[in-house]
Amino acid sequence: MQNLARPLRSSTIESAAERRLPELKLRPLEVVLARTVLWYLRQVARSSEWAWLDSHGHAVDSAEVNPRLLGLARRGQPVLLSYYIADALGVATLALVHGEFLRLMRTLRCLVDDTAAGRGSGAIIESLGGRYTLLPRPGDPDRLRVVQSVMAGGGSCAFPVDGGGPYRQVGTGVIGLAAALNAVIVPFAVRVAPAGTFAPQSRVRVPLPRCRLVAAMGDDIRVVRGGNRRAASAALKEALDGLSVAVRGAF
Repeated sequence: MQNLARPLRSSTIESAAERRLPELKLRPLEVVLARTVLWYLRQVARSSEWAWLDSHGHAVDSAEVNPRLLGLARRGQPVLLSYYIADALGVATLALVHGEFLRLMRTLRCLVDDTAAGRGSGAIIESLGGRYTLLPRPGDPDRLRVVQSVMAGGGSCAFPVDGGGPYRQVGTGVIGLAAALNAVIVPFAVRVAPAGTFAPQSRVRVPLPRCRLVAAMGDDIRVVRGGNRRAASAALKEALDGLSVAVRGAF
């Protein structure tokens, strides 16, 4: 990986990215959707370029980024990688082109909503060697039970903070999850261009061939049980918004 002036072209990494889609209990249309999206992202990854920024929006190279990714993957304390749902396909594409980031993602449990898109995402995550948990939709009484099971299981997670809406907002639930897991929150953003937009409300960006990905990871946000959750969620939103502005400004 190099700086923004000389981005690295992807070669679509490691054999796990070529694994077949796992046989999950998906509806026929969901199987088609997941297979199509995974195939498409692999094609996009082969022609993409990528670069990283630090938390201040400055270009950094692999000598700085890879050690931090490796450190997060090997960290004794759990990590909660947090991003906006609009960046979800950018996150998946980055995992296809950057080996250290893929290794980090394999150490995390991805939390996805129990929707057609979420179940398809779960299948894609497993095909790349990752793990996931389906969360019932907000308002479903089983959601609390599943979240409690995640807390009891411990470990690091990846979580789109606004999945299911309201979009580009950060509630206190992610703060409570981090406190229960004793996890450090790591804000994250990925901007892809050119890209289309899928779903008018969430505005999930779909990478287009020959795209460029710019990723940025913020400073750790530490939370404690019994702390001010509203203040922590406001700090996380400020960090995510700042990273989003930084990666958007790189184009």
